[in-house]
Amino acid sequence: MIQFIDTEACERVAQGPGLGTAAEVMGPGRCGAQNGRGLLRRLGPGERVEAGALPGARQLLYLMEGEGTIELGGKAHPAGAGMGVYLDLAEGAVIRQRGSSPLKVFHLIVPKE
Repeated sequence: MIQFIDTEACERVAQGPGLGTAAEVMGPGRCGAQNGRGLLRRLGPGERVEAGALPGARQLLYLMEGEGTIELGGKAHPAGAGMGVYLDLAEGAVIRQRGSSPLKVFHLIVPKE
């Protein structure tokens, strides 16, 4: 089933202090996707996305707008729009906003099966 998704119309939910907001753009509650979840994350100054290690899922985090850093194994890598990171089973990363513009990140989580 093809479904148009207006990401600007998706409800943004605060993720906690310093963690920005997330809007579900793909999942059981949006477009009926049963095998995966897609989130549009928005980060303001000093905020971050903590993509914790998920033993049963793979993750893709793709920077759509803005500038930030991607922390892998304790090392921070400068990153901007068009960059991202793929996390295999049980791997994690932290993405931090930097600069004057908000950071927009697409976060896809897909179970291993």
